[in-house]
Amino acid sequence: MAGIDRFRRGMHPSAAAAVVATAVWVTIAFSAVPSMAAAREETINLVSRASLLLPSSQLPGVAWSGNANLYTPDGAPAGTATGGCIITKVSGASGVPAATSHCNIQFALALPDGRVGDVHTSAVMVTSLGPPSKIEYAINGGTKDFRNAAGDATSTLTSAVVPGNPTEWILTFRLTTIE
Repeated sequence: MAGIDRFRRGMHPSAAAAVVATAVWVTIAFSAVPSMAAAREETINLVSRASLLLPSSQLPGVAWSGNANLYTPDGAPAGTATGGCIITKVSGASGVPAATSHCNIQFALALPDGRVGDVHTSAVMVTSLGPPSKIEYAINGGTKDFRNAAGDATSTLTSAVVPGNPTEWILTFRLTTIE
């Protein structure tokens, strides 16, 4: 506060009072903020076997959805995923449309190590004659053991797309969890 006293000399009394009040408020506000909690970073690798219900009509505003069973790389069950997408833009050349969709996907994890909870994500997907070969997700939060999750995830298509059959993806979560 000594620096403020030097600063407010020569100021109008009401301006000086405002400076002191602001300094006191800032000091109180920032002293009430808890110190940063410990952050834990980890990578979780899973396999996703997904059924996508891509729309037959690729027009802005059309909704589509998908669901998946999740497994560890060793084949142990690890949860499920479900999500919905809305087509927001259609473009393309030579008669092959490409639809851009905004998607919200929820991964309900039940990992073999005993951790359970949801990881909530958002993604922008571009589909043209089938699903994209790679999807990037932003992790927006979670529940239970993943309550303070942040980070990102990537799905990479590893199987041929056959109508009526699930597609297989390698799913990698890069999580930062605030403890």
